[in-house]
Amino acid sequence: MTLTGSIKTTLIGNDDMTHVYEIFKELDCDGDEVMILTLYPTLDNPYNMDSSTMHMLNHAAEMGISKIHFIYLFSKTLKGRFSTRTLKVDEDNLNYLKNLIESHPNVKLIISFGSSMEKCRAVIESKVKLFSIIHAARPEEPLWQLDADDMEEEAPHILFAGIRHADDEWSLRHYKVPLKYTAEGYKAYLAASEQKRERFIQNVLNRKNKASTGQKGDTLGETVEEKADVEPATENTRKGRKKRGKQAE
Repeated sequence: MTLTGSIKTTLIGNDDMTHVYEIFKELDCDGDEVMILTLYPTLDNPYNMDSSTMHMLNHAAEMGISKIHFIYLFSKTLKGRFSTRTLKVDEDNLNYLKNLIESHPNVKLIISFGSSMEKCRAVIESKVKLFSIIHAARPEEPLWQLDADDMEEEAPHILFAGIRHADDEWSLRHYKVPLKYTAEGYKAYLAASEQKRERFIQNVLNRKNKASTGQKGDTLGETVEEKADVEPATENTRKGRKKRGKQAE
């Protein structure tokens, strides 16, 4: 028996592919069409395949999937370590996602961010904007995440699922957007962050004030005399006291 299959790959990005907005994989079999959303692309040509893509394709047939739109929160093609220092919301990419989501109303959207960079301000703000776009385009449609036996993670990344559950059968289950990725929750998050920042600044100022006034209990404010008053007696000082006591007798 001979089996033959093919996969058609389409990349959509800017002119030099330093930014990739979508990688579309189409298998020559019957199945559902899905979008799967991760953080950033690592490929800039249709002939290469990274580990995440490979794991997803390995499990596509068992999930009944034949067309996959790989889309991203950030479009810059990653070639090394990902730094969050200069990371900003990728408005061009969000506009592309908006048009894609609105033009594919019946395609399941799988959230696969994983747990990376969850505290990064640009990542959180981007997720809030994206989920707002999704809710406006399809307010009644559920979102999805990868699932397998004993997989308890929230929106597990494809690579995590591929490493931990490579031999398990994959499926999909509903994904619930966390409160902090909603407009209301993000506003509360920012308020709490600002309060925490203010408390930190106030604590630093209080410590500096104690140090400058020489208050006891502050290491920087202690004097040599204060340290001497509380210095414990050593073996030599105890022997000296005994010797002076005998001489007095």
